[in-house]
Amino acid sequence: MSEERQKLLQQKRQRLLELRQKRASNANANVDAAHHVKQSIDVSIQTDPIEVNNIQKSEVRIESETKQLITYEAGVQTTSAIEDVPKEKSEPIKPNFINKSEISPNELNTSIIDSIKLINKLQITKTVNLKKKEEEVKVNLNFVESSEHFKFDRPITSVDRKDSSLVVSFEKSSKFDHDAIIYHIEEGSLIPTNYLTCIPAITNIQFDKFNRQKTLGFSNHDKFCIWELDSSALIQNPTIMTNSSFLLKRKDWLSHNDTIVLTKQIKIDTNECLLTLSKNLILNIWSMNLLSSPKYSFDLNDKKEVKLQRIMDAIYIGDEELVGEVKSDVFKILLIGVDNKIYDEALSRIHEDSSLLLTTSIASLSRDYIITAQLDWRLIIWKKDQFLPYKIINYSKKILKVIARPDNDFQFLTLSEYQNKQYIEFWDFTIQLYKPLLKIVEQNKSIDILQFNGPNELCVGDEKEITNYKLNKDYKFVNDVNTFDKGLSI
Repeated sequence: MSEERQKLLQQKRQRLLELRQKRASNANANVDAAHHVKQSIDVSIQTDPIEVNNIQKSEVRIESETKQLITYEAGVQTTSAIEDVPKEKSEPIKPNFINKSEISPNELNTSIIDSIKLINKLQITKTVNLKKKEEEVKVNLNFVESSEHFKFDRPITSVDRKDSSLVVSFEKSSKFDHDAIIYHIEEGSLIPTNYLTCIPAITNIQFDKFNRQKTLGFSNHDKFCIWELDSSALIQNPTIMTNSSFLLKRKDWLSHNDTIVLTKQIKIDTNECLLTLSKNLILNIWSMNLLSSPKYSFDLNDKKEVKLQRIMDAIYIGDEELVGEVKSDVFKILLIGVDNKIYDEALSRIHEDSSLLLTTSIASLSRDYIITAQLDWRLIIWKKDQFLPYKIINYSKKILKVIARPDNDFQFLTLSEYQNKQYIEFWDFTIQLYKPLLKIVEQNKSIDILQFNGPNELCVGDEKEITNYKLNKDYKFVNDVNTFDKGLSI
């Protein structure tokens, strides 16, 4: 053994003796030495036996030495000489990657089964719903007396209501053998009474306004049909429907061959008829008892020097009962052309404003006034025999649709959108002009159906739900006496 090693061991022994003497002098003589005398003994260093006073059993000494080894002070073992000795660098352990081809399928399957068993043992004590919670529909309960809400298992395309009967058409689906259902509403519940089917998809359905036992259905283009309701039939096919024009070898009438934008039930010489107008300006008058061909057929572009190619929308403003000779100009219609100008049934331009953007909706306010909604968040009032706008109303929301309230001049609803919310608001121009009187409905979901079923019943629907609101007919609208807005001066 080298001399430096001998000196180092001698220094450690001397230091251990000094520590033991110091601890022994501070111990209490009346306490058992087996519990209070602590030894600091290193097996690798200790060479001479050490006698401990007042200890009679070897087990106590072994236990004491073991404790001293566990609580050995680091300061005793550390010297400058040891720190100078360079340490050998151990090589990092490289991970032992397993080749996929060496994995046993049985072991893998066993591991997966064990993992599944472990997951099944876990108990879920709390869940967090990460889906955005939609706010409830806000309804003005002062103006709405009551409401009925119905849910369906299929997407809805159209709805109509008459008294306690409700007809709903659905999107075409191979999972169902019917396309529409007529319900009877009893104490807020729907009782199916008739199942209707049709070959083309139904986009619009409505009850016959002249005959309670008939229902009308319209498809995307020029196809429509009529069902005569039979309570004993399980599923009903159309009683009569229009023929496909390409199947006819010769005809003396004009097919629509385009989307129908206007349908209106009227009477001509007491005969029940249906008026249809398509985007390509074909006007047909059909008998409600025969749909193989129309009674009257007109091309509104016929014999016109300046022809209007197509229209976007149209409304009927004429009488519902006509007598006398039938010509195209007896049907009073307003048309919105693709050029954003308003024409009459003779295709004479009656209203125009070059500064306006695209028209999104049109409705009749009275015999001499109509209203249009523009894409630039404005409402325009047009007066008969006045070419330019009568009034322009700037609004704070984008207006999607305007519908007039039946039997109430200058009252209408607007469906508007702002900050991902949709609003149904009530207007009365005889009381207030530049803003609505009240808000009826506010909701986050998109509103796909908005229509009046009479002056005091409103139907609101989205993809698979509809709500019928009964309006308070005795509601008193109060306008601020200090406001400058006193309504429309007529």
